[in-house]
Amino acid sequence: MKKRVVVGRDLTPDWIEKVGTMLKEIFRQMCLWFKEPGKGLSLDQLQLFIEHQNPFGRVTTLVTDIYENIRRDWESFYENNFNLKADFSNIRIPKFPGLGWRLLIIAKGVDPEQVFQLSKKIFGRAWKYYDASLDVVVVKNERSNKDNAYAIWVRNGQEADEIHKNKSANQVEAEKLLTETCLERLIHGFKYFKETNKHLDIETTTLCSGSRYSDGGVPFMHWSSINDGFHVGYYYIDVADDGLRAREVVS
Repeated sequence: MKKRVVVGRDLTPDWIEKVGTMLKEIFRQMCLWFKEPGKGLSLDQLQLFIEHQNPFGRVTTLVTDIYENIRRDWESFYENNFNLKADFSNIRIPKFPGLGWRLLIIAKGVDPEQVFQLSKKIFGRAWKYYDASLDVVVVKNERSNKDNAYAIWVRNGQEADEIHKNKSANQVEAEKLLTETCLERLIHGFKYFKETNKHLDIETTTLCSGSRYSDGGVPFMHWSSINDGFHVGYYYIDVADDGLRAREVVS
């Protein structure tokens, strides 16, 4: 007859605490991977571990593109709305700044006036300060898509960044902040509307301090339900108030 050994609670090994500590570390390593691909523990490595295989012997062949779905979504966006077939598989994605940010991909060759006119068609109402094409009057931008597509992170809020209220374009420049350009804000607003059927900046105004008009002024954008709808306006570089805010960019 086999003897049954009963272990009291006070004699039970602390394996539960150890497992909890290990799981906590696994999740920490996975979060690190999402923030900085190439560091931490990837989903592919975790899968190999579950399958009792060496999770570190084939890292170079198993690196998962964690942004693959976002890349494809943007490719579909440009194809469906701009009749543009784009391939963003090799585009550099900036370091993930953390929760509360969204990725924008700016396709090569898309122009501000093109996006404005399409926005006007989709939104129903739109107005801009200059009658001339935005491609002509907006002459300076922090980033350009003339030669290549590029990606940036912006804060994922319907309203412009509260942290940057009461900052003029001069102040933004003095603080060396990277902020949305005219084109980036146009694309941001257009895609946001396609996703949500809502507009950006219904209570505040985005100061597109990453761009300049030919006379040195700064474009701004907001939605006005009682006037002309979507506005692309003009501010002087030293104007600041509570409702005028730049949208910060990580590139």
